[in-house]
Amino acid sequence: MHFLHGGISQKQDCAFAAKAYLSPVADDSATRDNRAAGRAQPLESKMTFASEIRGFEANLISRIGAGLRSLGEAYEKRRMFNQTVRELEALDSRMLADLGLSRGDIFDAAYKAAYGA
Repeated sequence: MHFLHGGISQKQDCAFAAKAYLSPVADDSATRDNRAAGRAQPLESKMTFASEIRGFEANLISRIGAGLRSLGEAYEKRRMFNQTVRELEALDSRMLADLGLSRGDIFDAAYKAAYGA
């Protein structure tokens, strides 16, 4: 907040702060003399990087959302792995042999089923 608003009180809203940053700067005596004489002159403006800050906030929120989705996917894969291990361990050796598995192959088969590797 301090980066965006600088010396502006943090209690004021962003629109006021942006207006303060974008308002014309006229602080030298030549500018005041030209204005008093009614001569037109280009005015300088200060500009802030508010769009980049908003972009950062939006990017942060999307990154958090992506992280949560990734955690959810990892949880589902782990749940599927555990369920497959339980189901295969519940089978007797003869049924495992019918599937082409032995007791030592249960974890490998469950891993391939859940993670696709």
